[in-house]
Amino acid sequence: MKLRTKFLSLIVFLVLTGEVLMYGSIRQFAEQLVGDLMIRYGQVISKYDTEKTLAPLFKEIDISKALAADPVLLTWAKDPDNPKLYKAARQVLDKYRWRYLSNKGYYHNNASNTHYDDPYQYTLNPQSKTDEWFFRLVERKEKINVNINPDFHLGVTKVWINVLIEESGEILGKVGTGIDYNELLADLYANSDEMQGVSSVIIDNEQKIKLHRKNGISQKGFSETEYLVSKNLSELIDNPHDLTALQSAMNSVSDSTSVNSIFVKYEGVRQLAVISHIPELDWYEVTFIDMATVLPERKFIPLYMMFGGILLFIVVVIGFMFNRWVTKPLSELEAQTQRLTQSSGSHANIHFGIKTSDELGALMKHFEEMASTIQNSTEELEQKVEERTAVLDRLASIDLLTELFNRRGMENQLSQAVSQAKQTGNSFGILWIDVDFFKEINDSMGHSKGDSALKLIASTINAVTQDSYSASRWGGDEFLVLTKVNCTLELEKLAEQLRGQISKLEISSDDGKRTCNLTVSVGGAIITPDMNLQQALQHADHALYKAKSDGRNSISLWDEHSDD
Repeated sequence: MKLRTKFLSLIVFLVLTGEVLMYGSIRQFAEQLVGDLMIRYGQVISKYDTEKTLAPLFKEIDISKALAADPVLLTWAKDPDNPKLYKAARQVLDKYRWRYLSNKGYYHNNASNTHYDDPYQYTLNPQSKTDEWFFRLVERKEKINVNINPDFHLGVTKVWINVLIEESGEILGKVGTGIDYNELLADLYANSDEMQGVSSVIIDNEQKIKLHRKNGISQKGFSETEYLVSKNLSELIDNPHDLTALQSAMNSVSDSTSVNSIFVKYEGVRQLAVISHIPELDWYEVTFIDMATVLPERKFIPLYMMFGGILLFIVVVIGFMFNRWVTKPLSELEAQTQRLTQSSGSHANIHFGIKTSDELGALMKHFEEMASTIQNSTEELEQKVEERTAVLDRLASIDLLTELFNRRGMENQLSQAVSQAKQTGNSFGILWIDVDFFKEINDSMGHSKGDSALKLIASTINAVTQDSYSASRWGGDEFLVLTKVNCTLELEKLAEQLRGQISKLEISSDDGKRTCNLTVSVGGAIITPDMNLQQALQHADHALYKAKSDGRNSISLWDEHSDD
C-alpha cells in the first residue's frame, strides 16, 4: 500500500474517530447544559402548576377551616338535637355555602324540593364500608384530609376536603366539601399543548398519584375514569432504585422551598425528574422532562458534520487554526455555561464576546437564542405566578362584604405598627367599634339588611378615615381602626366624629314600613412603644366594654386608671 494511501487512510481513521469522540462529548456537554436549564424550567412549571391548579383547593380549605371554627357551629355540634342551636347553625351554614366553589355556592335541595324544610339526608354508620372513611379520620385525629374518592350517597366523584370540628381536643364532627375532579384536571391540562415533552405527577407522601398530566395528551384527551383507580408512582417507574432515589429526593425537599432533580426511567424512557414539595397538603409534584423531545438527535446532525470539517481542517493545517476556531470558542461556551448554571435562569444574559463566522458561531447564536427564549419563558411564568400570588394574598387579607381589611389583614397591620413603634418610639391609636343592637337588625329585618348596615358603616369609616388610616372588619359586627394619632384628645375627636357620622345612618325594611337608626359604641386606646399587640387590643377592648356599659352610642378611651 502506498504511503499516500496509508496517510489518507490514517486521516480518514483519525477524522472518523475524532468525529465519534467529539460527537459523544458535545452530546453529553449539551445534555448537561440543557439539563441545567431544564431544572430551572421544571421548577417554574411546578410552581406555576401548583399556584394555578391548586389555588381553588387552597381557598376551599381556608373556608372550611373558618367554618369548622365558627362558634355557632361548635355550640350546635355539642348539642345537635337542640332545635334553637340547629336553627342558628343552619343560618351559619347558609352564609358559608355561598363562599364555596369560587363563590358559586352549594345547593342543598333538588328539583322536587325534597329538602326545603330540612336539608338532612342521611346519618353516617360506623358499620358501613361506605362510611368507614369518616370514622378513620376521627380515629387518626387528622385535622385536614384531602382525598379523591366517589361519594356513594351523593353519586359524585370529587377532590374531597375534610376538616375536623373540634374544641379543646374533643372531636365534634367534620366539615366536608369537594371540587369537581374534572375541573382540577382541566386546569392542569390547560397549557399541555405548549409543554411538549413534559409530564407532571402530583402525589401524596405515600407516592399515591393524585393528579397526572401526561405528555402528548391534550386537555380534551384525558379520561376521568383512568384517574379514579388508586394508582401508585411505582406503576409509572419500574426500577426500584429509581423509586428509592425519588423517595430520597422527596425527603430532601419536604422541609424547604427548594427543588431536587434526578434522572429516572419514567414509563420506560430516561427522563429528568424535578421534585418539589407542596407544604399546604404535604404533597409533592414530580415534573418529568423527556430530554429526547427537548434535545432530539436530529439537532446534532449539523453539529456532527461541522466538527467533521473542523477536524479535517485541523489535521491539514496542523492545528494553526485549531486554537482560533475551536479552543477559544469552546472556552467561551464553557464560561457562558458556567455563568448560566451558577446564576438564576431568569437573570442570566448570555452573550458571546468571541463569535466565529462558521458553524460554531452559528451554534453560539442558536445557543444565545435558545437561552433567551428559555429566559423569556421563565420570566413570563414567574410574572404570572407573582400576579396570581398577589391576587391570592389580597383575597386572604380583605373582607369580601365590606372590602376593608379582614382580621388577618388587620393583624398584619397592627403587628407592623407595634414593631415600628418600638423602633421609632412613637405611639399610635386604635379604635374598636361595635354596632349597637346588630342582632336585632338581623332578627327583625333579615341578614341581607344586616349586611347592608355593615357596608354603610364600613363606607362611613372609609370616608372619615380616608387614606391616613387602616380600617378593618374585625369580625361579625365589630370594626377596628388603626391610626397614627398619638394624642388622647385627637383620638377622642376622631372617635366622636365616627360615632356622630354613623348615628346619621339609617336602614329601612324592604317594604319601607320600618326604619332603624344605626349607632355604634367606640372604645379607643393610645398604644405606647412599651406595649405589645395583646396589650393594645386588651386596652381597646376594655374601653369598648365601658362605652357599651355607659348605654351604647357612646365613646370611651382607655387610660392607665381605667381598669381600676
